[in-house]
Amino acid sequence: MTWLKKFKAYPKALRKCFAVGFLFGGILLATLLFILAIMLLVVIGTPLALLGNQLGFRGWLFYDCLWNALLGGTIKETISSRLGKSIYAGHAEVFGNFERDFFISLLLHQLDPDHVRQSIQPNVGVLISDSLHAEIMARELDQLFSPV
Repeated sequence: MTWLKKFKAYPKALRKCFAVGFLFGGILLATLLFILAIMLLVVIGTPLALLGNQLGFRGWLFYDCLWNALLGGTIKETISSRLGKSIYAGHAEVFGNFERDFFISLLLHQLDPDHVRQSIQPNVGVLISDSLHAEIMARELDQLFSPV
C-alpha cells in the first residue's frame, strides 16, 4: 500500500503519462498475444486439420469464422458458406465482387470438389429457405467447376 501513497505523490501529469503508458502497453501486449494465437492456429492447426486431427480442424474452423466476421459476415458462419450463398443464391459478395468470389471458389474447388456448394449453411448468417437450399444442392455442378 505504500507504493500507492508514493504514486499519489507524483505530479498529476506524470501519473497520467504512466496510466496511458501502462494501459497502452497492456492493450498492445494483449493484441500481440491474440495475433500469436491466430498464427499458431494457422501454422500448427492447418497441418493438423489436413491430417484429420479434430483439434486442428476446430482451430482452423474458428480462424475461418473469425475472418468471415472481419469480412462482414457473422462469427458463426464460414467464408465458404458465404461464397456458396453469393454464387448460388445471389447473396452479397464476400470479397467485393462476383468475379473474385468465383475465383476463390474455383481455387477451393481444385482442393475439394464442390466445396462452397457443400459448405452452405442455410440457417446461419443471411438465411436461405429450405426449398432454395434443396434446389441449390440438386443442381448439377457448373461446367467451370467440373473436373478437367
